[in-house]
Amino acid sequence: MKKPKLKKAFLIILSMVVFLFSVLYVVYLFSYNETRELNDSARAQLQGSFIKLSQGYTHYDLQGPENGKLVVLCHGAGPALQIWDKQIGPLTYAGYRVLRYDRYGSGYSDRLKSDYNIDVFTSQIVELLEKLQVKEPIIVVGRSFGSKIVSAFAYKYPEKVSKVILTASGLFMFNYEKFPRFNLPFFKEFFIRVLSKPLMESRLSEYRQYAETEEEFENFRTALFDQLTYKGSEDAIKQILSYDVILAYPEAYQFLIEQSGKKNLGLYVIWGEEDKVLPLKKLSQIETKYPSVKAASIKGADHWLNYTHYREFNKVLLGYLNS
Repeated sequence: MKKPKLKKAFLIILSMVVFLFSVLYVVYLFSYNETRELNDSARAQLQGSFIKLSQGYTHYDLQGPENGKLVVLCHGAGPALQIWDKQIGPLTYAGYRVLRYDRYGSGYSDRLKSDYNIDVFTSQIVELLEKLQVKEPIIVVGRSFGSKIVSAFAYKYPEKVSKVILTASGLFMFNYEKFPRFNLPFFKEFFIRVLSKPLMESRLSEYRQYAETEEEFENFRTALFDQLTYKGSEDAIKQILSYDVILAYPEAYQFLIEQSGKKNLGLYVIWGEEDKVLPLKKLSQIETKYPSVKAASIKGADHWLNYTHYREFNKVLLGYLNS
């Protein structure tokens, strides 16, 4: 009698699993949000400047005195160049020329037909500088995933860089051998399309208090989600979150540390004390183990420290740049 009961229980469980996955798949299909093409017609309606590079168009913003030292700002995996809104005024007022841009696959830069990798992103910076006729070494500032890009850029083209600032950089001082491999079929696609937006909405509600005005916050929110409506955005995010991209050039960080010790470039790490990605214990290890590397933490700030605690962040950033 036990075998028929076990078989019946198995069939019930199997049916429930099939039903659940069917429902999830239907939700996934109906959550498709990429309804627009990022083409000449769309670009004509968007603010900012566009420049055509070998891989496609790059959306950028360049401000500040023409003879000022150039600071290049590289955003992370979520908000695009708007994440730097609160840094532009203080930097340009201090005499710096500031270039911020949208990485390929995000913001209003082109979604690529080819694969995304770190070399594509570092080449984007090189070509952008060449098109803008920048010849002097630059200061690069990266936040979150953008720190990965600027680190690789400085590693590949050290002659083009004078200072590197890493903000909320989760892979700095990271043990790559212990990086968890989590590859469930369909999970990443479902998370990106269905779950990421409500999760970001909930996070944004926490950040509303940091906006100067309601209009400022709504403009930021619109820019964050508007970029996701262009075809190719999901694929770009999926590739950017792949292990091959996240873990590329692990030697870059050690190279930067060595170069800072030799006084060939400056390396600065800015962190929020409430950021869970890189514990403060490791931040203190940086200062102890590598005296040439400057490190600073901002009390009460989390992963979006340059937006939520921009006054403290700008003070720390400018203090280092002017030193």
